[in-house]
Amino acid sequence: MVGPDLLTRIVARASLAPSVHNVQPTRWSLDGEGRILLLDTPSIRLPAADPRGRDIAISHGAALEGTLLALATEGWAGQVEQADGALAAIRATPDTRVGLPEVERRATWRGTFVPLADATALDRLAAECADLVLVRGREAVTRIAALGDDASMHFLREDAHRNELREWMRLTRAHPNWAHDGLNAEAMALSPIEARAAGLVLGALFRPLDRLGLARTLLSERAKTASAAAIALFVRPAGEPAIETGRAFYRAWLAMERHGLAACPVSVLADWPETNRLLAAEQGVPAGQALISAFRIGQRPPSAKVRRARWAPHQLIG
Repeated sequence: MVGPDLLTRIVARASLAPSVHNVQPTRWSLDGEGRILLLDTPSIRLPAADPRGRDIAISHGAALEGTLLALATEGWAGQVEQADGALAAIRATPDTRVGLPEVERRATWRGTFVPLADATALDRLAAECADLVLVRGREAVTRIAALGDDASMHFLREDAHRNELREWMRLTRAHPNWAHDGLNAEAMALSPIEARAAGLVLGALFRPLDRLGLARTLLSERAKTASAAAIALFVRPAGEPAIETGRAFYRAWLAMERHGLAACPVSVLADWPETNRLLAAEQGVPAGQALISAFRIGQRPPSAKVRRARWAPHQLIG
């Protein structure tokens, strides 16, 4: 049976799972049987970017997978069960302790990549993870980098979408949630000057700059994406429950880390139907499979530090 102390350790590791915009919608609790309950936080939503709640559900799925992995590091196996009023319940039984250092290493790398030190890393990743379709070659990666900017601008030109993004950006350490959730400037590899500029460009200056053709240039991620060793397209069975998709999403990201590859989601490539259809057709995504997300992947600079903002375990336990 899981007790409060063990639950705190479990949540500390489980909460390292990725979530869209780092909004962290999952909470944890224990029921009368000592099962771990995963709970939704209805107040945390992204109505502009995620009106159907699918991305939130995928985030819950990643948290569920993270909870099972955290149990394994403590020497427990988890069986997922149904529970009224909860996303899922996990019944834990003693098992072999499993070390998973990639959980601690995994964090979005939003900076520029350096050349791969191990040229076989992509081959090993492709062999291990069938959920990833790897697009390689400088010309192909550079072209997709431009498509990423196209998709980003499509969404940023929607006021509701742009304003919602800004709401979750922590562009100064003075923001009360700088170290807790959202996308802080440090994690986005922005200097204080760049962070201030981003706030202005995404705010009141966006419309006039866009009319002058400058907004795209100032907000472009093209150079960073083009520096990637590959673009990884994450595909899963069409119509799969989003919770299961989220579990697989986290497993795929950990596989990248296991092979020494850092990643940054370029989810707009999958979110915009135009680029989704184009990439699925060009890269031969099989019938019955859906393009869920995309990553730029490569090697972090040796000096890069893993930075993430997370709520403390006691703030996530109900």
